[in-house]
Amino acid sequence: MRRSRGVPHPSSVVATTLRHVALEHSASTAAQVSAKGEVTPSQYRFVIAQLTMLYHFTFGLSIFVVSPLVPRIMDDYVVNRSAASLLIGVVMLLQAATAIPGGMLGSRFPLKWVMAAGWLLVSVTVFSFAAPNFAALLALRIIYGVASCLVFPNVGALVMQWFTAREIPLVNSLNSALISLGMAASVFAAGPLADVLGWKMTLSLPGVTTLVGAVVWIALGRTRSVEREMKQANVAGGGQSGRNRG
Repeated sequence: MRRSRGVPHPSSVVATTLRHVALEHSASTAAQVSAKGEVTPSQYRFVIAQLTMLYHFTFGLSIFVVSPLVPRIMDDYVVNRSAASLLIGVVMLLQAATAIPGGMLGSRFPLKWVMAAGWLLVSVTVFSFAAPNFAALLALRIIYGVASCLVFPNVGALVMQWFTAREIPLVNSLNSALISLGMAASVFAAGPLADVLGWKMTLSLPGVTTLVGAVVWIALGRTRSVEREMKQANVAGGGQSGRNRG
């Protein structure tokens, strides 16, 4: 039987329907564009905020946990106070010296994976319990200090990707508060924990929390390109307009 002219074939109807569904899905997953042409904030930014706060808290746990343990380290490794102070001082010095190169790496390579590498390397202090001598312990702290440059300078770029101008100061304030809280918690708890676990295990515990944080970041961390989302939204909007005209 001959199909009458002008009646669409069922296969073409199905293909058209599937194309329309794909365009609608693209429009819903792309960033929404406001009337002013601005990309609206994503709800996923709250996950990103929690991840940045987690990093700052775990980093704060590690940086000054050495302070209450210095007398024990001096006794076990037979080093003077000047040498023991390097365990903190070298970290601060390396952070200052490597901040600019770390930020450049974050702009040159995928931000998520630069931060993931830094976060994993920062957790190297988890091996403090196995340090056979002072030089090995200092080497772990040096790696810790250098690795922090892959995360700290790039957190600002990450926050700017996900948050509006009004939200950025709040997120930065929370991050500063969390790193201070981590420092206070480690200094307060290190002495009592060292009495129970020994100073080496106590020095390793913050590295465990940092390692867990790194795994969580690899699983949940995302970066956001506003320019790419604008293009996706415009493409989706163009397809929708074309369909409406058709």
